[in-house]
Parts: sequence; structure tokens; C-alpha cells
Amino acid sequence: MIMHGYVETFINDQWIKSTPVFNKELCEKFQVMPLEFDGKSDSLFHDFNTSGHKHMEYIVDHGSFSDVPVDFIISGFHKYYPS
Repeated sequence: MIMHGYVETFINDQWIKSTPVFNKELCEKFQVMPLEFDGKSDSLFHDFNTSGHKHMEYIVDHGSFSDVPVDFIISGFHKYYPS
């Protein structure tokens, strides 16, 4: 997947990254543990699935945006998924 979004929340004078889209049912379907969010550290993705196999990692961080960068996302899709 060329693009994946997350949110950044300002808590106790620091920005914390999280991915709030993986609900319990979705985690069960993809055999990953639900992400923990403690309000102190990033909670971005599932490193490993429930069998201990590598599941997900970020290869490139495109930075932070104040709003959804629609044009940037579409151009990425056209570049990496031309058909």
C-alpha cells in the first residue's frame, strides 16, 4: 500500500501519532492484536500478526499535513498504481 494515514494528537505538550481505524473486529479478521493507546507514545501499526509473522511497517514517512493532502495522494496512486 503506497499511502496510509494516521492522526497526530497534541497531548501533554507532545504530538502523539495513532491509527484509530483498526477496531476489534477488523483486527480479528486480519489476525492482529488491537493496538494499545496509552496517550504517551505512538500507536501506529501492527508490527506482527498473531502468529508472530512480520505484518506491517512504514517504509517512507511523507510528513505531517494540516489537512488531507488529496492531490499528493492521487499523484502517488497514479505513479505506483498506473492502471
